[in-house]
Amino acid sequence: MRKLLIIDDKIEERQDDYLDLYSEAIEQNLYTLEFAASGEEGLKILKEDTQQEICLILLDLRMDKTKIDGVKFANSLNQHFIKRPILVYTAYPDLASKFSIQAQQNVITVIERSSRASRVIKDLVDVFIIGGHIEIPGDTDVTKESKSVGYHTIRKLVKTLSHDLRVNLIKEILPFFPAHILVSLKKLIPEEIDKVLNQAIERDILKKWLKNQQLEGFFADIPSVEEINDLKLEIRDIPQKNGKIYQYHFLRWSECGKFQWKYIRKEFVGTLPPELQKPDSAFGDLPVVFRSMKRKEQQDSDA
Repeated sequence: MRKLLIIDDKIEERQDDYLDLYSEAIEQNLYTLEFAASGEEGLKILKEDTQQEICLILLDLRMDKTKIDGVKFANSLNQHFIKRPILVYTAYPDLASKFSIQAQQNVITVIERSSRASRVIKDLVDVFIIGGHIEIPGDTDVTKESKSVGYHTIRKLVKTLSHDLRVNLIKEILPFFPAHILVSLKKLIPEEIDKVLNQAIERDILKKWLKNQQLEGFFADIPSVEEINDLKLEIRDIPQKNGKIYQYHFLRWSECGKFQWKYIRKEFVGTLPPELQKPDSAFGDLPVVFRSMKRKEQQDSDA
Protein backbone atom coordinates (compact mmCIF):
# COMPACT_ATOMS: atom_id res chain seq x y z
CA MET A 1 0.00 0.00 0.00
CA ARG A 2 1.39 3.36 -1.03
CA LYS A 3 1.81 5.91 1.75
CA LEU A 4 2.07 9.65 2.21
CA LEU A 5 4.37 10.70 5.05
CA ILE A 6 3.29 13.97 6.68
CA ILE A 7 5.93 15.67 8.84
CA ASP A 8 4.47 18.51 10.91
CA ASP A 9 5.32 19.57 14.46
CA LYS A 10 1.64 20.49 15.02
CA ILE A 11 0.41 17.12 13.87
CA GLU A 12 -1.71 16.56 16.98
CA GLU A 13 -3.94 19.56 16.26
CA ARG A 14 -3.88 19.11 12.46
CA GLN A 15 -4.18 15.34 12.15
CA ASP A 16 -7.98 15.35 11.87
CA ASP A 17 -7.76 18.01 9.15
CA TYR A 18 -5.32 15.87 7.17
CA LEU A 19 -7.50 12.77 7.58
CA ASP A 20 -10.53 14.71 6.41
CA LEU A 21 -8.66 16.19 3.42
CA TYR A 22 -7.49 12.77 2.20
CA SER A 23 -10.55 10.79 3.35
CA GLU A 24 -11.70 9.94 -0.18
CA ALA A 25 -8.34 8.47 -1.19
CA ILE A 26 -8.08 6.55 2.08
CA GLU A 27 -11.60 5.11 1.71
CA GLN A 28 -10.78 3.98 -1.83
CA ASN A 29 -7.53 2.38 -0.61
CA LEU A 30 -5.50 4.53 -3.00
CA TYR A 31 -2.98 5.34 -0.29
CA THR A 32 -2.67 5.73 3.49
CA LEU A 33 -1.11 8.37 5.74
CA GLU A 34 1.87 8.19 8.08
CA PHE A 35 2.45 11.00 10.58
CA ALA A 36 5.61 12.37 12.17
CA ALA A 37 5.83 15.28 14.61
CA SER A 38 9.52 16.00 13.96
CA GLY A 39 12.29 15.54 11.44
CA GLU A 40 13.95 12.88 13.57
CA GLU A 41 10.70 10.90 13.79
CA GLY A 42 10.30 11.23 10.02
CA LEU A 43 13.81 9.88 9.44
CA LYS A 44 13.10 6.92 11.71
CA ILE A 45 9.93 6.06 9.79
CA LEU A 46 11.75 6.28 6.44
CA LYS A 47 14.61 4.06 7.64
CA GLU A 48 12.07 1.44 8.73
CA ASP A 49 10.26 1.64 5.37
CA THR A 50 12.19 -1.26 3.85
CA GLN A 51 9.43 -1.95 1.30
CA GLN A 52 9.54 1.70 0.19
CA GLU A 53 5.78 2.08 0.57
CA ILE A 54 6.26 5.77 1.38
CA CYS A 55 6.32 7.36 -2.06
CA LEU A 56 5.83 11.03 -1.13
CA ILE A 57 6.61 13.35 1.79
CA LEU A 58 4.52 16.37 2.78
CA LEU A 59 6.93 18.51 4.77
CA ASP A 60 6.56 21.48 7.09
CA LEU A 61 9.74 23.56 7.45
CA ARG A 62 9.64 25.57 10.66
CA MET A 63 9.47 23.22 13.65
CA ASP A 64 10.78 25.15 16.64
CA LYS A 65 10.43 22.43 19.26
CA THR A 66 12.26 19.70 17.35
CA LYS A 67 15.92 18.89 17.00
CA ILE A 68 15.61 18.36 13.25
CA ASP A 69 13.32 20.85 11.51
CA GLY A 70 12.07 20.56 7.93
CA VAL A 71 15.14 22.14 6.34
CA LYS A 72 17.58 19.91 8.25
CA PHE A 73 15.41 16.88 7.48
CA ALA A 74 15.46 17.54 3.72
CA ASN A 75 19.18 18.28 3.74
CA SER A 76 19.97 15.07 5.64
CA LEU A 77 18.17 12.58 3.38
CA ASN A 78 21.13 12.27 1.02
CA GLN A 79 23.42 11.39 3.95
CA HIS A 80 21.13 8.48 4.82
CA PHE A 81 20.87 7.37 1.17
CA ILE A 82 17.13 8.13 1.16
CA LYS A 83 15.54 9.57 -1.96
CA ARG A 84 11.85 10.52 -1.89
CA PRO A 85 9.93 13.33 -3.62
CA ILE A 86 8.97 16.13 -1.23
CA LEU A 87 6.07 18.58 -1.30
CA VAL A 88 6.86 21.49 1.01
CA TYR A 89 3.79 22.96 2.72
CA THR A 90 4.78 25.75 5.07
CA ALA A 91 3.84 29.16 6.42
CA TYR A 92 7.49 30.18 5.95
CA PRO A 93 8.36 29.48 2.27
CA ASP A 94 11.47 31.70 2.46
CA LEU A 95 13.14 28.98 4.55
CA ALA A 96 13.33 26.86 1.39
CA SER A 97 16.30 28.99 0.33
CA LYS A 98 18.34 27.03 2.92
CA PHE A 99 17.95 23.71 1.07
CA SER A 100 21.15 22.07 -0.12
CA ILE A 101 21.61 21.32 -3.82
CA GLN A 102 20.83 17.65 -3.14
CA ALA A 103 17.66 18.54 -1.22
CA GLN A 104 16.48 20.83 -4.03
CA GLN A 105 16.57 17.84 -6.38
CA ASN A 106 14.02 16.06 -4.16
CA VAL A 107 11.67 19.03 -3.69
CA ILE A 108 8.82 19.11 -6.19
CA THR A 109 7.47 22.50 -5.21
CA VAL A 110 6.96 24.82 -2.22
CA ILE A 111 3.39 25.82 -1.34
CA GLU A 112 2.67 28.54 1.21
CA ARG A 113 0.27 27.32 3.89
CA SER A 114 -3.18 28.92 3.74
CA SER A 115 -6.82 27.90 3.87
CA ARG A 116 -6.99 28.25 0.09
CA ALA A 117 -3.93 26.09 -0.56
CA SER A 118 -5.07 22.89 1.17
CA ARG A 119 -7.11 21.72 -1.82
CA VAL A 120 -4.21 22.36 -4.18
CA ILE A 121 -1.96 20.28 -1.92
CA LYS A 122 -4.52 17.47 -1.97
CA ASP A 123 -4.59 17.50 -5.78
CA LEU A 124 -0.79 17.51 -6.00
CA VAL A 125 -0.56 14.55 -3.64
CA ASP A 126 -3.05 12.66 -5.82
CA VAL A 127 -1.02 13.41 -8.93
CA PHE A 128 2.26 12.18 -7.50
CA ILE A 129 0.95 9.12 -5.68
CA ILE A 130 -1.74 7.98 -8.10
CA GLY A 131 -0.30 9.79 -11.11
CA GLY A 132 1.64 6.80 -12.38
CA HIS A 133 -1.69 5.35 -13.43
CA ILE A 134 -2.83 8.30 -15.56
CA GLU A 135 -3.49 7.28 -19.13
CA ILE A 136 -3.14 9.60 -22.09
CA PRO A 137 -6.38 10.68 -23.85
CA GLY A 138 -7.75 7.87 -26.00
CA ASP A 139 -6.09 5.12 -23.98
CA THR A 140 -8.57 2.27 -23.59
CA ASP A 141 -6.94 0.81 -20.48
CA VAL A 142 -8.35 3.37 -18.04
CA THR A 143 -8.30 2.27 -14.42
CA LYS A 144 -10.44 3.46 -11.53
CA GLU A 145 -7.41 5.20 -10.09
CA SER A 146 -6.64 7.07 -13.30
CA LYS A 147 -10.13 8.54 -13.41
CA SER A 148 -9.63 10.12 -9.99
CA VAL A 149 -6.84 12.35 -11.32
CA GLY A 150 -8.12 14.46 -14.17
CA TYR A 151 -7.23 17.29 -16.49
CA HIS A 152 -8.00 20.06 -13.98
CA THR A 153 -5.77 18.50 -11.34
CA ILE A 154 -2.86 18.37 -13.79
CA ARG A 155 -3.46 22.03 -14.70
CA LYS A 156 -3.20 22.97 -11.03
CA LEU A 157 0.05 21.04 -10.77
CA VAL A 158 1.57 22.79 -13.80
CA LYS A 159 0.61 26.19 -12.36
CA THR A 160 2.78 25.50 -9.30
CA LEU A 161 5.90 25.00 -11.41
CA SER A 162 8.40 27.78 -12.04
CA HIS A 163 8.46 29.48 -15.44
CA ASP A 164 11.66 27.64 -16.42
CA LEU A 165 10.14 24.27 -15.54
CA ARG A 166 7.01 25.06 -17.56
CA VAL A 167 9.18 25.84 -20.61
CA ASN A 168 11.11 22.59 -20.11
CA LEU A 169 7.82 20.70 -19.81
CA ILE A 170 6.64 22.07 -23.16
CA LYS A 171 9.92 21.01 -24.79
CA GLU A 172 9.61 17.52 -23.31
CA ILE A 173 5.99 17.09 -24.40
CA LEU A 174 6.48 18.18 -28.04
CA PRO A 175 8.27 14.98 -29.20
CA PHE A 176 5.19 12.95 -28.24
CA PHE A 177 3.05 14.65 -30.92
CA PRO A 178 2.81 13.17 -34.45
CA ALA A 179 4.21 15.18 -37.37
CA HIS A 180 0.88 16.58 -38.64
CA ILE A 181 0.03 17.93 -35.16
CA LEU A 182 3.47 19.58 -34.90
CA VAL A 183 2.95 21.26 -38.29
CA SER A 184 -0.37 22.73 -37.13
CA LEU A 185 1.18 23.81 -33.82
CA LYS A 186 3.99 25.59 -35.66
CA LYS A 187 1.40 27.69 -37.50
CA LEU A 188 -0.80 28.24 -34.47
CA ILE A 189 1.74 29.05 -31.78
CA PRO A 190 3.02 32.47 -33.05
CA GLU A 191 -0.52 33.84 -33.29
CA GLU A 192 -1.48 32.28 -29.97
CA ILE A 193 1.60 33.69 -28.24
CA ASP A 194 0.79 37.18 -29.51
CA LYS A 195 -2.74 36.88 -28.12
CA VAL A 196 -1.57 35.50 -24.77
CA LEU A 197 1.17 38.15 -24.58
CA ASN A 198 -1.37 40.94 -24.99
CA GLN A 199 -3.53 39.36 -22.32
CA ALA A 200 -0.54 39.06 -19.99
CA ILE A 201 0.37 42.74 -20.47
CA GLU A 202 -3.21 43.81 -19.75
CA ARG A 203 -3.34 41.51 -16.72
CA ASP A 204 -0.17 43.04 -15.28
CA ILE A 205 -1.57 46.55 -15.78
CA LEU A 206 -4.86 45.54 -14.14
CA LYS A 207 -3.10 43.89 -11.20
CA LYS A 208 -1.03 47.02 -10.60
CA TRP A 209 -4.21 49.14 -10.65
CA LEU A 210 -6.00 46.77 -8.24
CA LYS A 211 -3.03 46.67 -5.89
CA ASN A 212 -2.95 50.48 -5.72
CA GLN A 213 -6.69 50.53 -5.05
CA GLN A 214 -6.31 48.00 -2.23
CA LEU A 215 -3.50 50.03 -0.68
CA GLU A 216 -6.00 52.91 -0.56
CA GLY A 217 -8.44 50.66 1.33
CA PHE A 218 -10.77 49.79 -1.55
CA PHE A 219 -11.80 46.35 -2.87
CA ALA A 220 -10.98 44.79 0.50
CA ASP A 221 -13.28 41.86 -0.29
CA ILE A 222 -11.02 40.79 -3.16
CA PRO A 223 -7.89 38.77 -2.21
CA SER A 224 -4.53 40.40 -2.82
CA VAL A 225 -3.16 40.16 -6.37
CA GLU A 226 -0.56 37.64 -5.16
CA GLU A 227 -3.33 35.22 -4.18
CA ILE A 228 -5.49 35.29 -7.32
CA ASN A 229 -5.06 34.03 -10.86
CA ASP A 230 -6.46 34.96 -14.26
CA LEU A 231 -7.46 38.49 -13.30
CA LYS A 232 -9.49 40.05 -16.11
CA LEU A 233 -11.55 43.14 -16.80
CA GLU A 234 -14.94 42.38 -18.34
CA ILE A 235 -16.92 45.16 -20.04
CA ARG A 236 -20.47 44.32 -21.03
CA ASP A 237 -22.34 46.77 -23.26
CA ILE A 238 -26.10 46.46 -23.65
CA PRO A 239 -27.73 48.79 -26.23
CA GLN A 240 -31.14 50.07 -25.12
CA LYS A 241 -34.19 51.07 -27.15
CA ASN A 242 -33.89 54.63 -25.84
CA GLY A 243 -30.65 55.07 -27.80
CA LYS A 244 -28.32 54.59 -24.84
CA ILE A 245 -25.92 51.88 -23.83
CA TYR A 246 -25.85 50.47 -20.34
CA GLN A 247 -22.23 49.63 -19.63
CA TYR A 248 -21.14 47.15 -16.96
CA HIS A 249 -17.54 46.80 -15.71
CA PHE A 250 -16.54 43.71 -13.76
CA LEU A 251 -13.35 42.29 -12.30
CA ARG A 252 -13.15 38.55 -12.80
CA TRP A 253 -10.54 36.29 -11.21
CA SER A 254 -9.87 32.67 -10.38
CA GLU A 255 -9.53 31.63 -6.76
CA CYS A 256 -9.05 27.99 -5.71
CA GLY A 257 -10.27 26.87 -9.10
CA LYS A 258 -13.50 28.91 -9.00
CA PHE A 259 -14.30 32.12 -10.85
CA GLN A 260 -15.39 35.17 -8.86
CA TRP A 261 -16.84 38.49 -10.09
CA LYS A 262 -16.89 42.00 -8.65
CA TYR A 263 -18.91 44.88 -10.10
CA ILE A 264 -16.85 48.09 -10.50
CA ARG A 265 -18.68 51.27 -9.61
CA LYS A 266 -18.55 54.35 -11.85
CA GLU A 267 -16.09 56.33 -9.71
CA PHE A 268 -13.57 53.46 -9.89
CA VAL A 269 -14.04 52.88 -13.62
CA GLY A 270 -12.79 56.43 -14.16
CA THR A 271 -9.49 55.51 -12.48
CA LEU A 272 -8.78 52.54 -14.76
CA PRO A 273 -5.61 52.88 -16.89
CA PRO A 274 -6.36 54.29 -20.37
CA GLU A 275 -5.20 51.05 -22.01
CA LEU A 276 -8.07 49.20 -20.35
CA GLN A 277 -10.88 51.67 -20.89
CA LYS A 278 -13.14 50.86 -23.81
CA PRO A 279 -13.68 53.82 -26.15
CA ASP A 280 -17.14 55.38 -25.97
CA SER A 281 -17.41 55.16 -29.77
CA ALA A 282 -17.63 51.38 -29.67
CA PHE A 283 -21.27 51.55 -30.70
CA GLY A 284 -21.14 54.50 -33.07
CA ASP A 285 -22.70 57.68 -31.76
CA LEU A 286 -24.81 56.07 -29.05
CA PRO A 287 -24.10 57.71 -25.67
CA VAL A 288 -22.60 55.40 -23.04
CA VAL A 289 -24.08 55.47 -19.53
CA PHE A 290 -23.41 53.38 -16.46
CA ARG A 291 -25.99 51.04 -15.07
CA SER A 292 -28.21 52.57 -12.42
CA MET A 293 -28.02 50.30 -9.38
CA LYS A 294 -30.67 49.77 -6.77
CA ARG A 295 -29.70 50.81 -3.26
CA LYS A 296 -29.34 47.23 -1.96
CA GLU A 297 -27.19 46.19 -4.96
CA GLN A 298 -25.00 49.25 -4.44
CA GLN A 299 -24.43 48.41 -0.78
CA ASP A 300 -23.58 44.81 -1.61
CA SER A 301 -21.03 45.82 -4.25
CA ASP A 302 -19.35 48.66 -2.38
CA ALA A 303 -15.59 48.30 -2.57
